[in-house]
Amino acid sequence: MKSYKPQFVSKYLLKQIAKLSGPTLKQVFLEVFPEEKAPSSDQVLFSRIKEKIDSGLEPEEIIDLWAVVFPNDEAIEYDEISDNIVVNNVSGLSTIK
Repeated sequence: MKSYKPQFVSKYLLKQIAKLSGPTLKQVFLEVFPEEKAPSSDQVLFSRIKEKIDSGLEPEEIIDLWAVVFPNDEAIEYDEISDNIVVNNVSGLSTIK
């Protein structure tokens, strides 16, 4: 297991979200903005998501967003004591230095 600062994980998530489109990107938007109607343009969707992530997410929001971007990953959690996101070899993140 490795641990990373929440800001690092947010940047990694943003890189992965940039690869998404269509319904999957819309699903991410609705996770970030649950009370808003999703725009129809992928460009607008990504722009709004990026703006929100760049402004900072709470660790719990990062974990929730991770579950949408990587639905098959379960081994990620927030450690309040170290203020780190702990991962267990999920979606390539643990191979990043």
